[in-house]
Amino acid sequence: ISPGIRTDHSAIILHIELQKDSSRGPGLWKFNNSYLQEEDYVNCMNYNLDLWLNDNSILDKRVKWEWIKFKVRDETMKYAKKKCKQRNDTINNLAKHLISLEESLANNPSQQILSEIDLVKNELEDLDSKQILYVIPVQTVLKSTVC
Repeated sequence: ISPGIRTDHSAIILHIELQKDSSRGPGLWKFNNSYLQEEDYVNCMNYNLDLWLNDNSILDKRVKWEWIKFKVRDETMKYAKKKCKQRNDTINNLAKHLISLEESLANNPSQQILSEIDLVKNELEDLDSKQILYVIPVQTVLKSTVC
């Protein structure tokens, strides 16, 4: 606090130092409507929506609507994280299996090991192509909206 010039009020001086390495949150969230094609997600949401709609602790309809949207977002984020972890675990396990198969092939070449390597590679390609399918529509929309 310092005396103000030409006024009867005191001036307040505030110095703020921001952290240089402050971590940000997850950012903007958008609903991934491809989850609506998955039976597990739809069953989870149907079950939870019944619970949330029948909860009588919130009386104001606008507040209840905002709360339901929050809960849908929260459950969707949990589902997405779980699904991503499962996918990454599957990819890691397949990659480890592929490495061991290639080592086995180097030590003891056989047609059976070659066919098994092809199967594992196809599974990895399928997982990769599914991820690409989620990315392509977004890029297409972005390209078509640019003037």
